[in-house]
Amino acid sequence: RGRLGGRGGSAAATMPVGKPSSHRSVPAPSPKDSERGSKGDKEKPAKEHKEESSADKQKSQAGKTAKQHLNELVEKSKAHGGPDLRKIGWTCKLEKRTPEAEGPDPVFIDPEGKEFHRSKEVLRHLGLKAIRLMTREEAYDT
Repeated sequence: RGRLGGRGGSAAATMPVGKPSSHRSVPAPSPKDSERGSKGDKEKPAKEHKEESSADKQKSQAGKTAKQHLNELVEKSKAHGGPDLRKIGWTCKLEKRTPEAEGPDPVFIDPEGKEFHRSKEVLRHLGLKAIRLMTREEAYDT
């Protein structure tokens, strides 16, 4: 009984070293292949319509989604001569300010991550003046 053969030897000791002859070597894909994909790969087109997540369905105390709050803020910004906040990276999320709160409130987030709890704060941050309500005396003062 030798170390490499005979009965009782381990199977690992009798296995040949190197690649088994039954496997074909497959050439590595070229960079062109990885860019355009191989001919056998059939990719399914991405679905255009995404399913709404639970965050999209959540509504604030005012009964609006985060997207609706952001759209209103964008309109206010445009009305005051400001930019389209969506295009420059602003987002909105809904969160409860306190555990006792009845429902979540909108929180506006600038591209740098700073959070604002009121649209008035956002307009002030952007250097825009919010529309101020007038008293009757101011409105009819001649």
